[in-house]
Amino acid sequence: RKLSNILSRYKVGLAPYRAIPNSVRWYADATKLRLYFANGLPVVSTFVAPLAKETEKKGCTIVTKDTKEEFAKGVLALLEDDSKYLEFRESAIKYAKDNTWENTYSKALRRMGI
Repeated sequence: RKLSNILSRYKVGLAPYRAIPNSVRWYADATKLRLYFANGLPVVSTFVAPLAKETEKKGCTIVTKDTKEEFAKGVLALLEDDSKYLEFRESAIKYAKDNTWENTYSKALRRMGI
């Protein structure tokens, strides 16, 4: 709760994962992104986290290359355009509302044919 209270005062969630070969980040769930969405934050992330790619399609994450220049461009793309920011924020909140364990597991089991 304490962390959520702190995050709710921020404007953008940052998730700059490095593209390190054989890193667990390529396959692991990025719970940091889920926490950001739960607090209504649009996210800027690198392409490494699978969840970043999924939420980019939903309009709540800007995905960049893992360089400081490209990451900074992603952050500025949100902060310099108020309408884009609000659009991404609304999408983040919508995503968070559907992001329950029940929905996550049901979707995974359907994909597995179970």
